[in-house]
Amino acid sequence: VEWVALKSGKTYQEFAEKGTTRTCHACAFVVDGGIHPSIRTWKCPGCSTEHIRDENAACNGLIKILPATSLVRWVKENPKKISRECSLPVPGSGRVLIEERWAWRVLSSGTLVCRGGKTADSSAPPRN
Repeated sequence: VEWVALKSGKTYQEFAEKGTTRTCHACAFVVDGGIHPSIRTWKCPGCSTEHIRDENAACNGLIKILPATSLVRWVKENPKKISRECSLPVPGSGRVLIEERWAWRVLSSGTLVCRGGKTADSSAPPRN
């Protein structure tokens, strides 16, 4: 993954995942004892924000890695914007606003599938 990112001019960073699921990205409240893996959504006791487990962890991951990138100044000047909207200027990708669970995905066959089930190269639904 690192090689592909570097080859295409993107920034690649790794971070420690510990605590990213149980920490609210909006207010930094930490759920004591963690959240059981079977729980996919949860409501923050600190700010009442509804979280989808994996999306919350992804936002926390971005918050962890951004200070290590060239965006240190922007992160320091806009801490509330990061935590509330999870709207971030990502190096090499422009501004990213997390609004939907997914807009596209790649099947194991390598076919690109857009929202609604249409493939990128045709209007027919994908075959697995």
